[in-house]
Amino acid sequence: MSKLFSKVIVTGNLLRTTPGNSTCCAQNPNIQWLAELISPLLKEILSLPVETLLWNSGSKFQSGEIYRMQGLPINEKGFATIIDAKPSSETTAYLSEYFSDALVIGYELPPILEAACEALGTEYINIALGPLRFLPDLTVGFRSNNPDRTRRFGSYPIEDRVVAQYAGFLRARFARLAQPQVGGATALFAGQVSDDVSLIRDGMFIEMGDVEEGLVGIFRSHERVLFKRHPYASKLQAEKQLKSLRKFGSVTVSDENVYRMMSHAGITDVYALNSSVTEEARWFGARGNPLVTQRFVFGQNPGTGCQSFEQTLNCLTSLGFWSSIMGVEGRLDDTVWYPNPLRESLGMNWGLGSGMGDDDRRSRLKKVLTAFKNKL
Repeated sequence: MSKLFSKVIVTGNLLRTTPGNSTCCAQNPNIQWLAELISPLLKEILSLPVETLLWNSGSKFQSGEIYRMQGLPINEKGFATIIDAKPSSETTAYLSEYFSDALVIGYELPPILEAACEALGTEYINIALGPLRFLPDLTVGFRSNNPDRTRRFGSYPIEDRVVAQYAGFLRARFARLAQPQVGGATALFAGQVSDDVSLIRDGMFIEMGDVEEGLVGIFRSHERVLFKRHPYASKLQAEKQLKSLRKFGSVTVSDENVYRMMSHAGITDVYALNSSVTEEARWFGARGNPLVTQRFVFGQNPGTGCQSFEQTLNCLTSLGFWSSIMGVEGRLDDTVWYPNPLRESLGMNWGLGSGMGDDDRRSRLKKVLTAFKNKL
């Protein structure tokens, strides 16, 4: 892809429906987040206009039109089908007004939008958060249909020694805390939000009932099974997953920090539908066992139906990184005025901060104060 562009469009999975609401997009906040982070850098480097394209952007662009052109309903089932569909000629023509002379940079661009870019001869950069959620800041994956940019992404790898060192730091911290009560040969099953895009296969969201053979195997191989609710799953989603597990044996619910649990010698295996904790487990001494193949893979050869990304440490807020990716030399001023910008700007920790020691002390202090007040 060497076609010149006259503007940059920052967008994402603008076909992502909101459960129970066909008039808005669950990904709009993430698209706006990405745009706010990178637009100032891109404007400085490229001296081109940078625009944001959302679900129903103004009076012209309407995501619902793409559903109509693809012959699908605007609901969760329609979404699970449309993202992997081949774009119709009508869809491609509709998108050409926005994509044809642009560099498209998207947060979790679905295959249908990547394919539309290919049909239009438009270059895209697809961005997704990586699976290593325990590092000080979040990791980021990049993919592009421009081989030169793909090569440049590969110049910013995450070294295993860095990941191992930080996992060791966390394990050292956990070693000074009271150890969770865990028996031998214990399995940890990590819950997941049920509408996670990574669970879409063949036009449907994979559910616990679709992997019952794998669930049976967990109970055959382990003396004890623990369940850890996903920090962003609803109570109903967690209860449904727990009920599915308990069809096959006894399950204990745990509120412990998931990384603290994975560090425990008694927990040998971590299971999930395909949560990122199955990718993280090995850094804490456990085996990761996804029951569903990953949709997004990082630094690996992709399987069928996968999107493969080059994983880097946070480069989204780096002027030097974007200068290099865009082939603009000499813009290397990377003064950082704030730590961990991705984690802090998203405001999401995926449970990393809980059970790390400080909250344990606060909990003990609260119990002491409560007991003291009761004596008064």
